[in-house]
Amino acid sequence: MSSSDNLIAQNILGQIPASRGILWEKIENFKNKISVIEGALTHKPGDEQSEGLKKTAPLKHHFEGGLYTREIFMPKGAVIVSLIHKQEHPSFLLKGELSYLTDDGEIVRVKAPHTVFTKKKEHKECFIYTKMLSGVAFIKQMQQMFWMQS
Repeated sequence: MSSSDNLIAQNILGQIPASRGILWEKIENFKNKISVIEGALTHKPGDEQSEGLKKTAPLKHHFEGGLYTREIFMPKGAVIVSLIHKQEHPSFLLKGELSYLTDDGEIVRVKAPHTVFTKKKEHKECFIYTKMLSGVAFIKQMQQMFWMQS
C-alpha cells in the first residue's frame, strides 16, 4: 500500500491520544465526531442492524454445536469504532488489510490472515484499506454467552 494510505490511517486514528489506557472520554468524543459525518452509520448494542449497515457491513451469525461465531464484511475506506467487548475472544482477519489502534496508542497495520485477541472491556478503532472479511469466535456454551451479555 502507498504511504498516502498510511498517512490517512495515521491522521484518523492518531486523533485519539497515544497514552497507556486510552481515555474513554476521548474515544467517545472521536465517535461523536465521526457520527456527524454525512453517510456515517451507527449501531447500538442489542439493536438489529439498520438497513444501511446491512448493506454496507453485512453481519452473518452462526450457531452450531453450542458455539457462536460471526462474520462481518467491511468496505474499503471505512473507519470502524467497535462496541465495548463483554468477553475475551479471538478475532480473525480472513481477507483484506486494516490498521487498528492498540491500547498503548500504537497504530498497527495488518494483512490477512491475521489473528488478534480482544480483551474484556476493550474495543478497537480501525481504518479499512481494502474490502475485508473478519470472523469472531466465542468458544463458550451459548447459554453462558447469552447470560453474560444480559
